[in-house]
Amino acid sequence: MSDKKEIKEIDVASLDSELAAARTLEEGKGDKFIMMASVVAFLMTSFHIYTGFFGLFDYSVQRGVHLGFALTLILLTQPLYKHVFKDKFAGSKAFRAACRTFDMILVVLTWVSVWMAQDEVHHLTERLSKTTWMATFAGACLVIIVLECARRTLGYIMPVLALIFIAYALAGPNLPMAIAHRGYSLERICKFLATDLDGLFGTTMSVSATVIFMFVMFGAFLEASGCSDFINDIAISLTGKIKSGPALSAVVASGLMGSINGSAVANVVGTGTFTIPLMKSRGYKPQFAGGVEAVASTGGQILPPVMGSGAFLMVAFTEQKYIAIVIAAVIPALLYYWGCAVAVMSQTEIAHVTLMDPKDIPKSREVMKDGWIYLLIIAVLLYCLLVAQYSPLYSALWATCAVPVVMLFDKKKRFTLKTIPSAMVKSGFSAMSIVIGCACAGIVVGMVSITGIGVIFGDMMIQAAHSLLFPVQAEYYALAGLELIQQTMQSVREALNPSLSLLGVLLTFYDKRKSLNRDVAEGLRESLGDMLFSTCIRDNVALAEAPSNGKSIFEYRAKSFGAQDYGALANEFLTRTRKI
Repeated sequence: MSDKKEIKEIDVASLDSELAAARTLEEGKGDKFIMMASVVAFLMTSFHIYTGFFGLFDYSVQRGVHLGFALTLILLTQPLYKHVFKDKFAGSKAFRAACRTFDMILVVLTWVSVWMAQDEVHHLTERLSKTTWMATFAGACLVIIVLECARRTLGYIMPVLALIFIAYALAGPNLPMAIAHRGYSLERICKFLATDLDGLFGTTMSVSATVIFMFVMFGAFLEASGCSDFINDIAISLTGKIKSGPALSAVVASGLMGSINGSAVANVVGTGTFTIPLMKSRGYKPQFAGGVEAVASTGGQILPPVMGSGAFLMVAFTEQKYIAIVIAAVIPALLYYWGCAVAVMSQTEIAHVTLMDPKDIPKSREVMKDGWIYLLIIAVLLYCLLVAQYSPLYSALWATCAVPVVMLFDKKKRFTLKTIPSAMVKSGFSAMSIVIGCACAGIVVGMVSITGIGVIFGDMMIQAAHSLLFPVQAEYYALAGLELIQQTMQSVREALNPSLSLLGVLLTFYDKRKSLNRDVAEGLRESLGDMLFSTCIRDNVALAEAPSNGKSIFEYRAKSFGAQDYGALANEFLTRTRKI
């Protein structure tokens, strides 16, 4: 027997759901289930184009239909027999038929559950926020199907994480005091996830159903137009004459491609198929060539103007304009690619790398002459995002529409009207893994919201810091304008009871010199309305009694107000308000 172990080729497609979906679409053209999935993907893209132009539906409809399409695609393209028993019985026709039947039952349950959740949401006002058994059924079915689809496409990490948070919500009273909470029944959790804005159809699904899908569609149209070939040629023409040129071309090409599609996988597919063989042919080790492409392609998710789905989630959670996120990401992204370039050039000095043949290096002028038309598409996107400052949704939609229009003037006819349906199908297939990831994240966010674990963790961090809180300058907020302060405090007053409002005032506006700016204090007094808020400018802070549903807030005075006293005041505030 030979001691040499058989070397198995790694199935790259099995490691990423987007690649797996693309391969499934390519290899299963004659399969009736893949044909059904293609129709579903086309309808999914058509739905989002319609809502992009004519307005979004109610949140439960928009997000529910979006999730329903994605779950249907996964159940049709990732059958159960490929994901149980290590594909051991996939050859059995009876087993395959049973698995397909089970998947079709899940498809039906998906759409029934989505409809039930929408019906419950639409009747919440009539029923005074009370839900029926339909909400429980819909929530239970959707959670089970989402977790199973996530297992098939993303692996076990995301589903297990979601299950851990669900278990935490169930076991609240039985946990250690530091992280304990009142606990929730499985019925309550299912109803919450199906009907609440912090559940499955919360912020993460909102971003996925609007902005993220539009940019995925734009990337699919751009890829179908042949833009990746143009970017590869540009990168080679700029870096091909230097010793580290092949590897630097991967960095440049991946950066340029990533800045307009925001997808690491699409980046690897578009540029890696060219740059990795090029690096290997010039003497780089295969491991290094693959590593350079992977790192450079991943960086595209943080490189403006178009970044990954995380950037749009940041916009949703922080409520900042997209342009603000873009500006904040520019320097870190450039430093990231600078680090990639330095690593590549360092490796070149110790590797046996040969220069490229000048004949293989395209001239920049010829490349631009042949592909200048792609710059018009990118210009449309940049104009919409940065100049006109349209929302990311409309910017991506108009940039996608610009692809077939601009490519009509392409002499090589690399993108025709016949290409549009296939690009729409590819959009649906590319988006399904992102949607299911956002759905799993929605479960986690929902459990964090219902249990209050976020506040508990914040409390634990304060205690770990021994209550050493660092106050901020009140004058800084005074410069921001009293109108903003009043709006903020009005929101706090409406959302919380007066005691917590005063706590927010104290923690936010108490400055280093133990004083409050007079103008800020006046603005706060005005915004708090009937609350009696008084401050002594130098070395005395007083919170007078104020009405709070017939009860009173305690009075605290401190002549010397240091960091320790500051933390003690915050902790006592929390203690007293819990008793009210």
